[in-house]
Amino acid sequence: MRGVSHLFLLMVIVSAEALLLQTCFSFPQEGDWAVYSARAVCWAGANDDKVKEQIEYYENINNTIWNLTIHIVNYPNVTFSITKNLKNGTISENYKGNLETGTPDMDMWMISPNLSVGDPIYRHGSNLNIFIRDRAAHEFAYATRDVLYTNFSQPQSGVESYFGFFWDRETGILCGASSIIKYYDENEPVLNVMININIVDTSLWVKTTQNYDVKWPVIITLTALISILIVAMLLFRKRKKKGKMGLRK
Repeated sequence: MRGVSHLFLLMVIVSAEALLLQTCFSFPQEGDWAVYSARAVCWAGANDDKVKEQIEYYENINNTIWNLTIHIVNYPNVTFSITKNLKNGTISENYKGNLETGTPDMDMWMISPNLSVGDPIYRHGSNLNIFIRDRAAHEFAYATRDVLYTNFSQPQSGVESYFGFFWDRETGILCGASSIIKYYDENEPVLNVMININIVDTSLWVKTTQNYDVKWPVIITLTALISILIVAMLLFRKRKKKGKMGLRK
């Protein structure tokens, strides 16, 4: 009888732990998926072959669908793929990494779940130094979700990049990303690009609405990024005018 009692108690404890984990810590499972809509818009300040090649690259991204599929989950390690149905063909990218450290290859598609404002996007050992700036309820993929947000810039030689990212807090999955990329040639702007990636459907949460309206957090981020782009274009025009005046003299 004691053996039966102990076995029954063990089963109760295990079941309770399993239920507690499902309630407090929800993480994507093998076979889960997400669908993203990608858009890209370009403004060119030059017309050379290199710029044309870059424009063609972004035109192939514009108005396309990307599919994220999770293949292996052994938390904190996860393996997933992203299939991009581009206009010039379909490509598949494979990712494998640790959700606590972001290494070696998460690329910010997934971050640590259940973070709070002020936390780094990967809890341990990440060199990114990117922290959660805001947390609020927003609508993504037919549901109102608890969403985390951050923004940051990433200057490189000849390129300036500005990013805004949204993640679902419960699962850590990317909900949306907006970016502006400015290309320079000898300190003169030659190409400005705005990219927006937004989750439109997923198996990770229950749909609560059938409304496809543009989401407010995306609008806010795009407004801020467009403002940056407008300032860059105005500066570019001023430099051109100064150059013409100098030639006239």
